[in-house]
Amino acid sequence: LYIAGLGPADEVPDWISGVDAGFSFTPEGRVEEHEDRGHVFNVKEFKTYTIDDVLAKHGPRVPDYSTSQKEFRAAAILLIDEAHPALTEVVDEISRQVTRFTHPGEDEEWLYNFYEATRGRGTMLMGDLSEFLKDVEKEK
Repeated sequence: LYIAGLGPADEVPDWISGVDAGFSFTPEGRVEEHEDRGHVFNVKEFKTYTIDDVLAKHGPRVPDYSTSQKEFRAAAILLIDEAHPALTEVVDEISRQVTRFTHPGEDEEWLYNFYEATRGRGTMLMGDLSEFLKDVEKEK
């Protein structure tokens, strides 16, 4: 949330990251698998990072949390051609996913929508694009 401008630096918890981490490969070049079919991932060591490490290396976020953008716009684009027509069920599914993702509140789905992922601090708008573009043109 800090990097997105949706939270202050003092809310960022410490985090642990693997150093020299990566998958283990067989002599044939395939990712090695455990007997439970999980991939083998090795970490040489773990390092704890803090927000102070980020600030020391990159400086504070600009603009800061208090003045950063909180409302975002996006568009869903379905690419079609003769071999891949716009099937009704595909268009309906895209519409359902856009509606769920942009819902400005909590829902009962296991996967977070934008509102939930930003803890209610940001909104994602994906509708009324033509009206939005008309408003942008008027402002010019």
